[in-house]
Amino acid sequence: MKFHESFKPYSCSICGKSFTQQHSMKKHMRTHTGEKPVSCETCGKKFTTRHSLSTHNKIHTGEKNHECEFCGRRFAHSFVLRTHKRTHTGEKPYKCNVCNTSFATSSSLRVHSRTHTLERPYQCDTCPKNFTTKCALNAHYRSHTGEKRFQCSVCGKRAGRAADLRIHMRSHTGEKPYGCDKCPKRYHTSSNLAVHKRSHLGIKEHTCVTCGKAFGDARTLKTHCRIHTGEKPYNCKICGKSFTQSGQLSGHRKKHLPSIATSVSD
Repeated sequence: MKFHESFKPYSCSICGKSFTQQHSMKKHMRTHTGEKPVSCETCGKKFTTRHSLSTHNKIHTGEKNHECEFCGRRFAHSFVLRTHKRTHTGEKPYKCNVCNTSFATSSSLRVHSRTHTLERPYQCDTCPKNFTTKCALNAHYRSHTGEKRFQCSVCGKRAGRAADLRIHMRSHTGEKPYGCDKCPKRYHTSSNLAVHKRSHLGIKEHTCVTCGKAFGDARTLKTHCRIHTGEKPYNCKICGKSFTQSGQLSGHRKKHLPSIATSVSD
């Protein structure tokens, strides 16, 4: 049975995306569930669709027929080459319909959108925590194994990922590369900026059960609730003083390390 292209009767119960055919919707659901029913016979890697498996198999055959006109690098598929070219042209055709941030790939947009929906489809099988990407989940597993390969050269703090260390370094340098396009506020991370942008949309779905004050995201509510509970989970390892927010602890640390700004900038 064929449908008019504007008629999409099958909707995803998680994100609301609609499809003309039920089997397309079922394939899409795997992006939320993580189900990968198709396996590569050569290496055992799993995929959500047979098309993805076919694409992957060219890694084993070594077939690369598509060459980049800018740098000469070769790729197995034309769509991979198209995506690669955007590193040269700067093209970002995928735009977020909430904050208008643009991305070079649809997968990057999909991951970014979760900062607005607060969707975290990847769950740790050791603890209750959930994550927006599989990469973040894999990095989280190191918190259970204790593996922290990356160390801060200023304060010695260790991190499981290089990206986490880069973000941590901003607590020393004061760098806030993510600016709001509607007000002067700036943030250390893109996720904090995305949370802030909800305040301009007037969305306040999280309410404090103690005083009734409403907030745009669960993280801010959690921080607010410490006013009532007196909880101060961030402790200075040097003097033992405790704080309600990580930013307060970062500012406090500079009192113990007055040469931080100079040593980092040199």
